[in-house]
Amino acid sequence: MAHAGNYGVVSRFNHWFIGFGMIGMLAFGIYLEKFAPDGPDKGALIGTHKAIGVLLLILGVWRVGYRL
Repeated sequence: MAHAGNYGVVSRFNHWFIGFGMIGMLAFGIYLEKFAPDGPDKGALIGTHKAIGVLLLILGVWRVGYRL
């Protein structure tokens, strides 16, 4: 099993940044579904959620490519 010392600073930062980002997006999505009031503001928040999600996807793919 690999130890943290085997991974560079960039790899560890990428791992934690993407991990916390995904957890945050999950919480944001639950908030939008359960608690956000309907209206034009909710549509803007959904657009923001999608944009951040696409950014995290791109960063996640970059993370895998960097690791390879």
